[in-house]
Amino acid sequence: MSLNVPPTPEKPSVHDSCIKTIASLRLENQQLYTELNRLQCDNTHLKTELLNLKFEDKDIAFRLNISKTTVSDILNQGLPALAKKLNFLVQWPDKDSLIKNMPVIFKKTYPRCVSIIDCFEVFINRPGHLTARAQTWSNYKHHNTIKFLVPITPTGAISYVSRAFGGRTSDKVITQRSGYLDKLEHNDQVLADRGFLKN
Repeated sequence: MSLNVPPTPEKPSVHDSCIKTIASLRLENQQLYTELNRLQCDNTHLKTELLNLKFEDKDIAFRLNISKTTVSDILNQGLPALAKKLNFLVQWPDKDSLIKNMPVIFKKTYPRCVSIIDCFEVFINRPGHLTARAQTWSNYKHHNTIKFLVPITPTGAISYVSRAFGGRTSDKVITQRSGYLDKLEHNDQVLADRGFLKN
């Protein structure tokens, strides 16, 4: 009498089980990277939109149903990254390029002009700290601001952006402390409005 015993199914080896787990984890990892990339793109888009809309932090927080602190964190983390990516757009031009591309009107009137300078003010929320509030108050804008020195070339390209200064700081002081003067060479001409002559 012969017994037909069904063969016992082979148990998957530890090796096969590990390979399946690794494959599954790789797929999950790839999906997470795809999702992370999408979220980073959305985050960048959101930051750009928020900056373009020029809302205050509390308004953005209300619209997105997030805390004001989260809005500040997003902007504080995002803006330096955005600045780093766009940094290549702001370069001090070499003298040959300036002369070669100088508009005719400048060649006739200001042949040695390398920059037209102005200070650009950006509104900020009123600081809670009294000293910061005083340092950022702009009598010109009647608001708390930060100021940047932004020179452009005769062709209109931005050639330098200074660090931020409080709105109370005079254009002349910003020019002296920003590092801009170190870029200039002997006999360079710079065009500026009367604000740069005040103390």
